[in-house]
Amino acid sequence: MTRKPKTPKAKASPLCTVRMYCHGLGDCFLITIRDKQSVYRVMIDAGVLLGTSEAPKRMAEVFESIFVESGGKIDLLVVTHQHWDHVSGFIQAQQVFDKLTIAKVWYAWTEDPDDALAVKLTKLRSRAAFVVENAVNRLDENSLIGCAVTELLDSFGVTGRSTEDGMVYPKKNAKAIEYRRPGETVEIFGAKFHVLGPPRDDRILKSDPSKKNSEVYEDLHHAFRLQDRVPTMNVIEGMAREEVGDLARPFDQRYNREMAKMADFYPEYEKAEQQYRRIDTDWEEAVGQLALDLDSDTNNTSLAFALELPNGKVLVFPGDAQVGNWLSWHDQVWKSDGKEIKVGDLFKRTVLYKVGHHGSHNATLREKGLEMMTSPELKAMIPVEVAMAEKKKWFDMPLDSLFARLTVLTKGKVAQADRPETFQTPFRASAEISKLTKRPVFVEVDIE
Repeated sequence: MTRKPKTPKAKASPLCTVRMYCHGLGDCFLITIRDKQSVYRVMIDAGVLLGTSEAPKRMAEVFESIFVESGGKIDLLVVTHQHWDHVSGFIQAQQVFDKLTIAKVWYAWTEDPDDALAVKLTKLRSRAAFVVENAVNRLDENSLIGCAVTELLDSFGVTGRSTEDGMVYPKKNAKAIEYRRPGETVEIFGAKFHVLGPPRDDRILKSDPSKKNSEVYEDLHHAFRLQDRVPTMNVIEGMAREEVGDLARPFDQRYNREMAKMADFYPEYEKAEQQYRRIDTDWEEAVGQLALDLDSDTNNTSLAFALELPNGKVLVFPGDAQVGNWLSWHDQVWKSDGKEIKVGDLFKRTVLYKVGHHGSHNATLREKGLEMMTSPELKAMIPVEVAMAEKKKWFDMPLDSLFARLTVLTKGKVAQADRPETFQTPFRASAEISKLTKRPVFVEVDIE
Protein backbone atom coordinates (compact mmCIF):
# COMPACT_ATOMS: atom_id res chain seq x y z
CA MET A 1 0.00 0.00 0.00
CA THR A 2 1.42 3.30 -1.08
CA ARG A 3 0.95 6.09 1.35
CA LYS A 4 0.37 9.54 0.04
CA PRO A 5 2.88 12.06 1.33
CA LYS A 6 1.42 14.40 3.85
CA THR A 7 0.81 17.89 2.63
CA PRO A 8 2.80 20.24 4.85
CA LYS A 9 0.62 22.62 6.78
CA ALA A 10 0.84 26.20 5.75
CA LYS A 11 2.73 28.22 8.30
CA ALA A 12 0.40 30.45 10.24
CA SER A 13 0.91 34.15 9.89
CA PRO A 14 2.63 35.75 12.88
CA LEU A 15 0.50 37.62 15.36
CA CYS A 16 2.38 40.86 14.74
CA THR A 17 5.06 42.25 12.44
CA VAL A 18 7.01 45.43 13.19
CA ARG A 19 8.71 47.18 10.30
CA MET A 20 11.34 49.91 10.68
CA TYR A 21 12.13 51.98 7.61
CA CYS A 22 15.81 52.61 6.89
CA HIS A 23 15.48 55.93 5.07
CA GLY A 24 17.89 57.96 7.22
CA LEU A 25 18.07 59.70 10.58
CA GLY A 26 14.37 59.79 11.37
CA ASP A 27 11.45 57.64 12.47
CA CYS A 28 8.88 55.69 10.50
CA PHE A 29 7.41 52.39 11.69
CA LEU A 30 4.61 50.17 10.45
CA ILE A 31 3.02 47.65 12.83
CA THR A 32 0.77 44.91 11.46
CA ILE A 33 -1.49 43.03 13.92
CA ARG A 34 -3.34 39.98 12.62
CA ASP A 35 -6.16 37.66 13.54
CA LYS A 36 -7.60 34.78 11.47
CA GLN A 37 -9.68 37.00 9.23
CA SER A 38 -8.11 40.44 9.00
CA VAL A 39 -5.24 42.75 9.81
CA TYR A 40 -4.83 46.07 11.60
CA ARG A 41 -2.16 48.57 10.53
CA VAL A 42 -0.50 51.10 12.84
CA MET A 43 1.89 53.66 11.40
CA ILE A 44 4.16 55.73 13.67
CA ASP A 45 5.67 59.00 12.40
CA ALA A 46 7.30 59.67 9.03
CA GLY A 47 10.24 62.02 8.83
CA VAL A 48 13.93 62.47 8.20
CA LEU A 49 16.46 65.00 9.51
CA LEU A 50 16.68 68.35 7.74
CA GLY A 51 19.73 68.40 5.50
CA THR A 52 19.32 64.78 4.39
CA SER A 53 20.07 64.42 0.68
CA GLU A 54 17.06 63.82 -1.58
CA ALA A 55 14.76 63.72 1.43
CA PRO A 56 11.48 64.06 -0.52
CA LYS A 57 12.41 61.09 -2.71
CA ARG A 58 13.37 59.04 0.34
CA MET A 59 10.03 59.74 2.02
CA ALA A 60 8.14 59.01 -1.20
CA GLU A 61 9.91 55.65 -1.34
CA VAL A 62 8.80 54.93 2.23
CA PHE A 63 5.16 55.80 1.54
CA GLU A 64 5.12 53.73 -1.66
CA SER A 65 6.31 50.74 0.36
CA ILE A 66 3.68 51.35 3.04
CA PHE A 67 0.99 51.66 0.37
CA VAL A 68 1.93 48.31 -1.15
CA GLU A 69 2.08 46.55 2.23
CA SER A 70 -1.14 48.03 3.60
CA GLY A 71 -3.20 48.17 0.45
CA GLY A 72 -3.45 51.90 1.01
CA LYS A 73 -5.28 51.65 4.33
CA ILE A 74 -3.83 52.73 7.69
CA ASP A 75 -6.10 52.08 10.66
CA LEU A 76 -4.14 54.23 13.10
CA LEU A 77 -1.44 56.86 12.57
CA VAL A 78 0.48 57.96 15.67
CA VAL A 79 2.23 61.34 15.37
CA THR A 80 4.51 61.46 18.39
CA HIS A 81 5.83 65.05 18.53
CA GLN A 82 6.69 68.18 16.59
CA HIS A 83 10.16 67.54 15.26
CA TRP A 84 11.18 67.55 11.62
CA ASP A 85 12.72 64.08 11.70
CA HIS A 86 9.33 62.66 12.74
CA VAL A 87 6.86 64.63 10.59
CA SER A 88 8.67 65.95 7.51
CA GLY A 89 7.46 63.18 5.22
CA PHE A 90 3.83 64.21 5.46
CA ILE A 91 4.62 67.34 3.44
CA GLN A 92 7.83 66.33 1.65
CA ALA A 93 6.06 63.44 -0.07
CA GLN A 94 2.56 64.84 0.23
CA GLN A 95 1.24 63.45 -3.04
CA VAL A 96 2.22 59.88 -2.16
CA PHE A 97 1.05 60.21 1.45
CA ASP A 98 -2.33 61.43 0.19
CA LYS A 99 -2.84 58.05 -1.50
CA LEU A 100 -3.17 56.48 1.95
CA THR A 101 -6.51 56.33 3.70
CA ILE A 102 -6.06 57.18 7.39
CA ALA A 103 -8.88 55.97 9.62
CA LYS A 104 -7.63 57.66 12.80
CA VAL A 105 -4.72 59.82 13.92
CA TRP A 106 -3.42 60.15 17.49
CA TYR A 107 -1.56 63.07 19.02
CA ALA A 108 -0.35 63.70 22.55
CA TRP A 109 -2.60 65.83 24.77
CA THR A 110 0.05 68.57 24.45
CA GLU A 111 -1.30 69.26 20.94
CA ASP A 112 -4.95 69.51 22.02
CA PRO A 113 -6.21 73.05 21.27
CA ASP A 114 -8.95 72.63 23.88
CA ASP A 115 -6.60 71.69 26.71
CA ALA A 116 -5.65 74.72 28.86
CA LEU A 117 -2.30 73.29 29.98
CA ALA A 118 -1.43 72.29 26.41
CA VAL A 119 -2.17 75.82 25.21
CA LYS A 120 0.06 77.25 27.96
CA LEU A 121 2.96 74.94 27.03
CA THR A 122 2.51 75.67 23.34
CA LYS A 123 2.75 79.40 23.98
CA LEU A 124 5.91 78.90 26.04
CA ARG A 125 7.48 76.78 23.33
CA SER A 126 6.44 79.25 20.62
CA ARG A 127 7.91 82.16 22.53
CA ALA A 128 11.19 80.32 23.08
CA ALA A 129 11.40 79.54 19.36
CA PHE A 130 10.60 83.16 18.50
CA VAL A 131 13.26 84.47 20.88
CA VAL A 132 15.92 82.11 19.53
CA GLU A 133 15.04 82.91 15.92
CA ASN A 134 15.32 86.62 16.51
CA ALA A 135 18.52 86.21 18.48
CA VAL A 136 20.05 84.20 15.64
CA ASN A 137 19.63 87.23 13.38
CA ARG A 138 22.03 89.11 15.68
CA LEU A 139 24.55 86.30 16.04
CA ASP A 140 27.63 86.11 13.88
CA GLU A 141 26.84 83.15 11.65
CA ASN A 142 30.53 82.24 11.57
CA SER A 143 30.93 82.28 15.35
CA LEU A 144 30.95 79.03 17.30
CA ILE A 145 27.65 79.86 19.01
CA GLY A 146 26.06 81.17 15.82
CA CYS A 147 26.94 78.02 13.88
CA ALA A 148 25.81 75.71 16.68
CA VAL A 149 22.43 77.39 17.21
CA THR A 150 21.68 77.68 13.50
CA GLU A 151 22.63 74.04 13.02
CA LEU A 152 20.37 72.97 15.87
CA LEU A 153 17.40 74.95 14.61
CA ASP A 154 17.86 73.71 11.06
CA SER A 155 18.45 70.13 12.09
CA PHE A 156 15.43 69.74 14.33
CA GLY A 157 13.10 72.06 12.51
CA VAL A 158 11.97 73.97 15.57
CA THR A 159 11.56 77.09 13.48
CA GLY A 160 9.67 77.93 10.34
CA ARG A 161 6.31 76.91 8.97
CA SER A 162 7.26 73.46 7.74
CA THR A 163 7.48 71.59 11.03
CA GLU A 164 4.12 72.79 12.27
CA ASP A 165 2.58 72.07 8.89
CA GLY A 166 4.07 68.58 8.91
CA MET A 167 2.62 68.03 12.37
CA VAL A 168 -0.94 68.97 11.47
CA TYR A 169 -1.08 67.77 7.85
CA PRO A 170 -2.20 64.21 8.74
CA LYS A 171 -5.43 65.72 10.12
CA LYS A 172 -6.40 66.50 6.52
CA ASN A 173 -6.47 62.80 5.61
CA ALA A 174 -7.76 61.36 8.88
CA LYS A 175 -11.38 60.44 9.43
CA ALA A 176 -10.97 60.86 13.21
CA ILE A 177 -8.53 62.81 15.40
CA GLU A 178 -7.85 61.92 19.04
CA TYR A 179 -5.58 63.34 21.74
CA ARG A 180 -4.24 60.74 24.13
CA ARG A 181 -3.41 61.19 27.82
CA PRO A 182 -1.21 59.21 30.22
CA GLY A 183 -2.92 56.45 32.16
CA GLU A 184 -5.35 55.63 29.35
CA THR A 185 -5.75 52.11 28.01
CA VAL A 186 -7.32 51.91 24.58
CA GLU A 187 -8.28 48.46 23.31
CA ILE A 188 -8.24 48.05 19.55
CA PHE A 189 -8.34 44.84 17.53
CA GLY A 190 -7.69 42.74 20.63
CA ALA A 191 -4.54 44.73 21.48
CA LYS A 192 -4.24 47.24 24.31
CA PHE A 193 -2.51 50.58 23.88
CA HIS A 194 -1.32 51.74 27.31
CA VAL A 195 -0.56 55.47 27.01
CA LEU A 196 2.63 56.19 28.95
CA GLY A 197 3.23 59.88 28.42
CA PRO A 198 3.78 62.78 28.21
CA PRO A 199 2.87 63.52 31.84
CA ARG A 200 0.51 66.29 32.87
CA ASP A 201 2.85 68.15 35.21
CA ASP A 202 6.04 70.17 35.07
CA ARG A 203 8.23 67.06 34.79
CA ILE A 204 7.33 67.12 31.13
CA LEU A 205 10.01 69.79 30.84
CA LYS A 206 12.77 67.92 32.72
CA SER A 207 14.78 66.55 29.83
CA ASP A 208 18.28 65.86 31.06
CA PRO A 209 19.54 63.40 33.68
CA SER A 210 20.22 64.41 37.26
CA LYS A 211 23.76 65.56 38.05
CA LYS A 212 23.88 63.06 40.89
CA ASN A 213 22.62 59.51 40.50
CA SER A 214 22.06 59.80 36.76
CA GLU A 215 19.01 57.90 35.57
CA VAL A 216 20.57 57.01 32.20
CA TYR A 217 23.58 55.08 30.94
CA GLU A 218 25.86 58.06 30.66
CA ASP A 219 25.33 61.62 31.87
CA LEU A 220 26.93 63.91 29.31
CA HIS A 221 24.81 67.01 29.64
CA HIS A 222 22.67 68.88 32.11
CA ALA A 223 20.15 71.65 31.47
CA PHE A 224 17.34 73.50 33.17
CA ARG A 225 13.71 73.18 32.26
CA LEU A 226 12.50 75.53 29.54
CA GLN A 227 10.05 77.20 31.91
CA ASP A 228 12.95 78.05 34.25
CA ARG A 229 14.50 80.05 31.43
CA VAL A 230 11.76 82.68 31.15
CA PRO A 231 14.03 85.34 32.78
CA THR A 232 16.78 84.35 30.35
CA MET A 233 14.34 84.74 27.46
CA ASN A 234 13.55 88.26 28.64
CA VAL A 235 17.22 89.25 28.54
CA ILE A 236 17.95 87.54 25.21
CA GLU A 237 14.86 89.03 23.61
CA GLY A 238 15.79 92.50 24.78
CA MET A 239 19.42 92.24 23.72
CA ALA A 240 18.60 90.71 20.36
CA ARG A 241 16.16 93.47 19.54
CA GLU A 242 18.34 96.23 21.02
CA GLU A 243 15.31 97.30 23.03
CA VAL A 244 16.67 96.57 26.47
CA GLY A 245 14.62 97.90 29.33
CA ASP A 246 16.10 98.78 32.72
CA LEU A 247 15.12 95.37 34.17
CA ALA A 248 17.09 93.53 31.48
CA ARG A 249 20.30 95.57 31.95
CA PRO A 250 23.09 94.09 34.10
CA PHE A 251 24.22 97.58 35.16
CA ASP A 252 22.69 100.97 35.72
CA GLN A 253 22.08 103.16 32.66
CA ARG A 254 24.96 105.54 33.57
CA TYR A 255 27.46 102.73 33.00
CA ASN A 256 26.36 101.92 29.46
CA ARG A 257 28.63 102.08 26.45
CA GLU A 258 27.62 105.53 25.26
CA MET A 259 28.34 107.05 28.66
CA ALA A 260 31.66 105.19 28.89
CA LYS A 261 32.83 106.70 25.61
CA MET A 262 33.07 110.06 27.37
CA ALA A 263 35.75 108.72 29.71
CA ASP A 264 39.44 109.16 28.88
CA PHE A 265 40.22 105.48 29.38
CA TYR A 266 37.63 104.20 26.87
CA PRO A 267 39.80 104.21 23.69
CA GLU A 268 42.13 101.72 25.34
CA TYR A 269 39.27 99.23 25.63
CA GLU A 270 38.38 99.53 21.95
CA LYS A 271 41.70 97.94 20.99
CA ALA A 272 41.58 94.37 19.67
CA GLU A 273 43.67 92.96 22.50
CA GLN A 274 41.16 94.30 25.02
CA GLN A 275 38.04 92.84 23.39
CA TYR A 276 37.97 89.90 25.78
CA ARG A 277 36.95 92.33 28.52
CA ARG A 278 33.67 93.21 26.82
CA ILE A 279 30.44 91.77 28.16
CA ASP A 280 27.94 93.24 25.72
CA THR A 281 27.79 89.97 23.76
CA ASP A 282 27.73 87.60 26.74
CA TRP A 283 23.99 87.15 26.24
CA GLU A 284 24.79 85.11 23.11
CA GLU A 285 26.02 82.18 25.20
CA ALA A 286 22.55 81.80 26.70
CA VAL A 287 21.02 81.47 23.24
CA GLY A 288 22.76 78.15 22.64
CA GLN A 289 21.48 76.65 25.87
CA LEU A 290 17.98 77.99 25.27
CA ALA A 291 17.97 76.36 21.82
CA LEU A 292 19.12 73.05 23.35
CA ASP A 293 16.41 73.25 26.01
CA LEU A 294 13.79 74.00 23.39
CA ASP A 295 14.83 70.97 21.38
CA SER A 296 14.96 68.64 24.38
CA ASP A 297 11.68 69.81 25.83
CA THR A 298 9.96 69.32 22.48
CA ASN A 299 11.28 65.74 22.47
CA ASN A 300 9.80 65.33 25.91
CA THR A 301 6.29 66.03 24.67
CA SER A 302 6.45 62.71 22.80
CA LEU A 303 3.36 60.54 22.79
CA ALA A 304 4.77 57.32 24.28
CA PHE A 305 2.88 54.05 24.55
CA ALA A 306 3.24 50.36 25.36
CA LEU A 307 1.36 48.10 22.97
CA GLU A 308 0.17 44.91 24.66
CA LEU A 309 -0.63 42.22 22.11
CA PRO A 310 -3.49 39.72 22.61
CA ASN A 311 -0.95 37.14 23.87
CA GLY A 312 0.32 39.49 26.58
CA LYS A 313 3.62 40.39 24.93
CA VAL A 314 4.48 44.10 24.93
CA LEU A 315 6.09 46.50 22.45
CA VAL A 316 7.42 49.83 23.82
CA PHE A 317 7.43 52.91 21.58
CA PRO A 318 8.65 55.97 23.52
CA GLY A 319 9.05 58.38 20.59
CA ASP A 320 11.88 60.69 21.69
CA ALA A 321 10.72 60.81 25.34
CA GLN A 322 13.44 61.87 27.74
CA VAL A 323 14.04 61.61 31.47
CA GLY A 324 11.00 63.39 32.92
CA ASN A 325 8.61 61.61 30.60
CA TRP A 326 10.05 58.19 31.49
CA LEU A 327 10.06 58.86 35.24
CA SER A 328 6.38 59.79 35.19
CA TRP A 329 5.39 56.35 33.89
CA HIS A 330 6.23 54.88 37.28
CA ASP A 331 3.50 56.99 38.87
CA GLN A 332 0.83 55.72 36.49
CA VAL A 333 -1.60 52.83 36.88
CA TRP A 334 -3.44 51.39 33.89
CA LYS A 335 -6.66 49.41 34.24
CA SER A 336 -7.30 46.45 32.00
CA ASP A 337 -9.80 43.59 32.39
CA GLY A 338 -10.51 44.70 35.93
CA LYS A 339 -6.83 44.60 36.90
CA GLU A 340 -4.37 47.36 37.66
CA ILE A 341 -1.14 47.35 35.67
CA LYS A 342 2.08 49.20 36.48
CA VAL A 343 4.89 50.03 34.12
CA GLY A 344 7.21 47.49 35.71
CA ASP A 345 4.86 44.72 34.63
CA LEU A 346 4.74 46.11 31.09
CA PHE A 347 8.54 46.34 30.94
CA LYS A 348 8.90 42.78 32.25
CA ARG A 349 6.82 41.53 29.31
CA THR A 350 8.46 43.75 26.70
CA VAL A 351 9.73 41.80 23.70
CA LEU A 352 10.48 44.78 21.44
CA TYR A 353 11.90 48.16 22.38
CA LYS A 354 12.03 51.00 19.84
CA VAL A 355 15.12 52.76 21.14
CA GLY A 356 14.28 56.37 22.04
CA HIS A 357 15.72 59.38 20.21
CA HIS A 358 17.99 57.38 17.93
CA GLY A 359 19.95 55.99 20.88
CA SER A 360 20.93 59.33 22.45
CA HIS A 361 22.27 59.76 25.99
CA ASN A 362 19.07 60.87 27.75
CA ALA A 363 16.24 58.97 26.07
CA THR A 364 16.56 55.50 27.64
CA LEU A 365 16.36 55.19 31.40
CA ARG A 366 18.59 52.65 33.08
CA GLU A 367 17.26 51.14 36.36
CA LYS A 368 13.76 52.50 35.73
CA GLY A 369 13.74 51.55 32.09
CA LEU A 370 15.86 49.18 30.05
CA GLU A 371 17.12 47.14 33.02
CA MET A 372 13.50 46.24 33.80
CA MET A 373 13.03 44.69 30.34
CA THR A 374 14.00 41.17 31.36
CA SER A 375 12.17 39.02 28.79
CA PRO A 376 14.47 36.50 27.06
CA GLU A 377 12.67 37.45 23.84
CA LEU A 378 13.70 41.11 24.03
CA LYS A 379 14.71 42.72 20.75
CA ALA A 380 15.57 46.35 19.90
CA MET A 381 15.34 48.61 16.87
CA ILE A 382 17.34 51.83 16.52
CA PRO A 383 16.25 54.27 13.77
CA VAL A 384 19.57 56.04 13.24
CA GLU A 385 22.03 56.96 10.52
CA VAL A 386 25.41 57.45 12.15
CA ALA A 387 26.99 59.24 9.18
CA MET A 388 24.30 61.91 9.27
CA ALA A 389 24.53 62.25 13.05
CA GLU A 390 28.28 62.76 12.83
CA LYS A 391 27.81 65.32 10.07
CA LYS A 392 25.74 67.27 12.61
CA LYS A 393 28.49 66.79 15.24
CA TRP A 394 26.38 64.37 17.29
CA PHE A 395 29.00 61.78 18.07
CA ASP A 396 26.95 59.84 20.63
CA MET A 397 24.15 58.48 18.42
CA PRO A 398 23.81 55.74 19.36
CA LEU A 399 25.58 56.08 22.70
CA ASP A 400 28.29 53.42 23.01
CA SER A 401 27.40 52.39 26.56
CA LEU A 402 23.70 52.14 25.70
CA PHE A 403 24.35 50.10 22.56
CA ALA A 404 26.60 47.75 24.51
CA ARG A 405 23.92 47.16 27.13
CA LEU A 406 21.24 46.63 24.49
CA THR A 407 23.45 44.01 22.89
CA VAL A 408 23.81 42.14 26.19
CA LEU A 409 20.13 42.26 27.17
CA THR A 410 18.88 41.24 23.71
CA LYS A 411 21.67 38.68 23.15
CA GLY A 412 22.64 40.57 20.01
CA LYS A 413 19.13 41.04 18.64
CA VAL A 414 19.54 44.74 17.78
CA ALA A 415 18.63 46.17 14.37
CA GLN A 416 20.26 49.49 13.51
CA ALA A 417 18.77 51.16 10.44
CA ASP A 418 22.06 52.01 8.76
CA ARG A 419 23.79 48.66 9.33
CA PRO A 420 22.17 46.12 6.98
CA GLU A 421 25.01 43.67 7.57
CA THR A 422 23.67 43.19 11.10
CA PHE A 423 20.16 42.25 9.94
CA GLN A 424 19.92 38.61 10.82
CA THR A 425 17.53 36.28 12.60
CA PRO A 426 15.02 37.25 13.87
CA PHE A 427 15.16 40.35 11.66
CA ARG A 428 14.50 40.30 7.92
CA ALA A 429 15.81 42.91 5.55
CA SER A 430 13.75 44.08 2.61
CA ALA A 431 14.65 42.40 -0.65
CA GLU A 432 14.28 45.80 -2.31
CA ILE A 433 17.41 47.94 -2.12
CA SER A 434 16.85 51.68 -2.06
CA LYS A 435 18.38 53.56 -4.98
CA LEU A 436 18.84 56.52 -2.63
CA THR A 437 20.36 55.01 0.50
CA LYS A 438 21.82 51.85 -1.10
CA ARG A 439 20.34 49.97 1.86
CA PRO A 440 17.31 47.71 2.22
CA VAL A 441 14.16 49.84 2.29
CA PHE A 442 13.19 48.39 5.65
CA VAL A 443 13.95 45.78 8.27
CA GLU A 444 11.17 43.89 10.04
CA VAL A 445 10.61 41.33 12.75
CA ASP A 446 7.74 38.98 13.61
CA ILE A 447 6.28 38.69 17.10
CA GLU A 448 4.73 35.26 17.55
